Amino acid sequence: MPIRTTTKAMRVVYAKSNTPRTADAFEICTLAELERIRAAVQARPFDPSTLVAQALLQWSELPHLAHAFAQCTQEWPESDLYTHFIAPAEMEARWQFAATLPLAHPQLGTLMVEIIHDASAPAGYAIGGIEYLDRVMGRHMTLEEFLAMMDGARAVRAKWEGAQRSCGGSAGRSAK
Repeated sequence: MPIRTTTKAMRVVYAKSNTPRTADAFEICTLAELERIRAAVQARPFDPSTLVAQALLQWSELPHLAHAFAQCTQEWPESDLYTHFIAPAEMEARWQFAATLPLAHPQLGTLMVEIIHDASAPAGYAIGGIEYLDRVMGRHMTLEEFLAMMDGARAVRAKWEGAQRSCGGSAGRSAK
């Protein structure tokens, strides 16, 4: 998955497919190179039935997202860590991020589901892709562990921003 990208010339890190999680599992490339890599990925058939069932069970108040999962019948794997449900050629035009929601899956482990705005969908949302959190972390991570980790990260960020403000700095601004 690319991290902190802002310009086409900026270099990004992405995970290589079928590579053990070691230092050489990642490669640095430009966004243009990453786009070429993504464009070369061919669609594969995808059966969303277990994801639909889990979404209905865990997101009972959001049935439209289960319906959105049901539309995911093709996948474009970026790596062993992330799968897109939008064709690479449509990515730039269609990717309008809405939210990321965790979903526990009995075989795939904890997934981070990327929800995007989609005016053509009945409820206005589609599933953009899934990140396999257990694979990213290198171990099984329950939803509770993930949420606790995120709460901890938010607490650290709040302390950092408070320290920045008390020192006369501007929190959240990166050094140039």
